[in-house]
Amino acid sequence: MTQRRINHAESSAANDNTFEAIAAEWLKMKQREWSAGHYTKLARAFERDIYPAIGKLPIASITPAIVAKAIEDIHKRDVLETATRILQHLNGIFRYTQAKGLCRDNPALPARKILPRKKDTGRIPALLEFAALGDILRHADMARISPSVRMAHRLCAFTAARIGNIINAEWKEFDLENDQPIWNIPRTKMKVKSRLIDHRIPLPHWEQTHQTRIH
Repeated sequence: MTQRRINHAESSAANDNTFEAIAAEWLKMKQREWSAGHYTKLARAFERDIYPAIGKLPIASITPAIVAKAIEDIHKRDVLETATRILQHLNGIFRYTQAKGLCRDNPALPARKILPRKKDTGRIPALLEFAALGDILRHADMARISPSVRMAHRLCAFTAARIGNIINAEWKEFDLENDQPIWNIPRTKMKVKSRLIDHRIPLPHWEQTHQTRIH
């Protein structure tokens, strides 16, 4: 009788704990650690590539073959980076599931073997000459891109800020009226959430950026 009760409880738990339900729990937990952009991008990737394939399955019933098939279908679109990133997060979800006692093994672990290794292109050398930066900016000015992308490119060149911070920048973060213009990035938008202060980046004056663009 005790064993039947255990079996019934395990069966009920398996039916209630679908992959999509557990993934939603995990994403909610990670949302506090990630930037809004990263969270939204991953949630959309799961809705597009993972939930249709395995979202309704009881998480304890998912096998390495099932995970491998889902990852292979993503890789067939010739998006190795996307497939690798999603698989990395699947590993995190299944480790979370193991910690909750809802599955014994991590079926995402073997799937790494079906993806080719990313080609090592070596280290990209840094620009050490100011003239080289000017060359990049001149090529960007000639490119067929929107004004917002053009200005984002220039902001990246003059601040070395992370792309995510540039994309999610808001006008209220910029103080351009003082003698020394400042871009104040809230600590909640930074990769390291535990920092105690906002990230302040001194900005060049318009005359400096205009001169660099021309010369």
